[in-house]
Amino acid sequence: MRNEVAVLRALADAAQLALAQFDSTAAEDDALLAADDAARLAEEAQRDALEATGGSAEDQAAAAATNSPTPSATGRLTFNQRNCVLMRRGEKQVLEHYVALHAEVQQLLSRLEACRTGSTGLHLPGGRPVWQDFVTAFVQPRYGSGERPFDLYLTTVFVPLLREEEERSAQRHRDLQVL
Repeated sequence: MRNEVAVLRALADAAQLALAQFDSTAAEDDALLAADDAARLAEEAQRDALEATGGSAEDQAAAAATNSPTPSATGRLTFNQRNCVLMRRGEKQVLEHYVALHAEVQQLLSRLEACRTGSTGLHLPGGRPVWQDFVTAFVQPRYGSGERPFDLYLTTVFVPLLREEEERSAQRHRDLQVL
């Protein structure tokens, strides 16, 4: 369990360092791509209007030039530029995922600690909450749907590691009571 948390922390730290090396954020890349999409749609609408009205040969040639591999006067990205922005944004999204995953794990651990100390605000039976109470109160409502990006990892890898640790801790506690 400690190893898993340490690895997630190291991944998050490395991801944050890598993100700091970019000149723009993923949101800025999204905005750049959205502006390019809008420019492309406007150009297509212009070409469609010219075709529908039978625009002059000069007008049609000007519209066709907007499909060239170099940026148009409208500031549209070239094919290569767009692909570079898409790739860069994808890299940032992967890095942001690792940062967010670590934050989610820290939140899960905080909730478990709150269950252990009884400071959850929930009325769980028996003083010290049992593992199933934690799963019912926190894990299932948040991660049980499988819809969020981290749900599968947390429910199939991380939560079972937590359960093992809780069971070992409970066994040590019972063993100490016997002595």
